[in-house]
Amino acid sequence: LTIQPVGDFPIGGLSSTVLRQIDFRAAAEELRKQAEGDEVRAHQHDTMNKWHAERLRAALAEHGPASSEYLTLLASEYLRAVNRGQQKINECLAAMAGKEASTIRGHLWQARKQEILSSSPGRKGGQLSAAAQDTMRRIEERSAESFFAALESSRERKPQRKR
Repeated sequence: LTIQPVGDFPIGGLSSTVLRQIDFRAAAEELRKQAEGDEVRAHQHDTMNKWHAERLRAALAEHGPASSEYLTLLASEYLRAVNRGQQKINECLAAMAGKEASTIRGHLWQARKQEILSSSPGRKGGQLSAAAQDTMRRIEERSAESFFAALESSRERKPQRKR
């Protein structure tokens, strides 16, 4: 542990009097609480990512790779990945869908061809078409219950801290 003054604070520099005023137990407890909160958020994030992947795989299995529902979900996941700055987007989507990256590239091309996803040549991203947005609304309405169930279960199953 290193304690250093920050700029001109504390006035007069560090002294034993100043150091005795620091509540190290409270600081350690605060750090522990922050770490637990970070673990819970990471666990919830992982749970939601798994839920998105399961939803994408279910649409692929139920409707097939050429269906507008699957392609809309894939395009939506693609845009989510672009917006969060995901590296190797096709590989990420391939892992979610349980397919090869080249297959995902083909599916995204199909989504663009069916005008589900707009794009600019040579640029990542794009937008869902109005029809695709309507499809996403219907998907979200149907899957809202499972989304909240997944979120609630992630809260109930907090990760256990290793000691």
